[in-house]
Amino acid sequence: MNLVSDHGQSRKRVIIFGDSLPRPRPDLSASNDITLINETYPEQVRMKLPSHVILETIYIESLDTRDALDLEWNKMIVAFKMPDFVIYHLGVNDCAPRVFSKNSRSILLNPLFRRLTKDISLKAIHLFQRQIIRLVVRNKVYTDISLFESNLRSMIGEVRKYSPDCMFYAILIARVSRALDSRSIYYNSNIEKYNSVIRRVFQDRVFDPSLDDDSHLISDGIYLSRIGHKALAEKINIAALDSFDEA
Repeated sequence: MNLVSDHGQSRKRVIIFGDSLPRPRPDLSASNDITLINETYPEQVRMKLPSHVILETIYIESLDTRDALDLEWNKMIVAFKMPDFVIYHLGVNDCAPRVFSKNSRSILLNPLFRRLTKDISLKAIHLFQRQIIRLVVRNKVYTDISLFESNLRSMIGEVRKYSPDCMFYAILIARVSRALDSRSIYYNSNIEKYNSVIRRVFQDRVFDPSLDDDSHLISDGIYLSRIGHKALAEKINIAALDSFDEA
């Protein structure tokens, strides 16, 4: 949607839409894990943009592509704003190995049962998660890989309905730490497969947040560290900044 700035330039709207990975984390107990708002990659990108380019970051906890479509988040808070550019940062919640299906009604997840048993069942599942995923649930995920690709293409289609000339980018799913991958078998294997889908859908307009030494991650092995945010912002600025300014 092209508005006009005070200097007569056409305004451009950029939307970053993702799960909780883009957000700041000032409330964590470990000082090395804390990420303040100005240290997040969206804010570092925003600070480099010219005044006629507006960047809005939208993140929803635990969001996956199924909910982005089924709950109409993509339509209502992305497509309806008629952006010129969209950067999607989704996928980790789609491909993460799970013990339970999405929206499972298992008795083990029932709040009353959990209180009565003092969560002993879930504690046992966490302790033996690797064995359960490998031998029992066999790499269960929230979103099958073929549906994941279909969802991404549908999300793009929803936005193009209102912004036919919108350009789309995506951030690849960050590789999790070696420790987390060892504990939750199939994690990085799944990420590699789902990232191949993201590359197929978005072609060369993708940004890889992973670093070889896992320094892109905080201690939980999944969320981006200050180093990870900074490195990702630099990649976006190098590859896309001119496009945001000139399109």
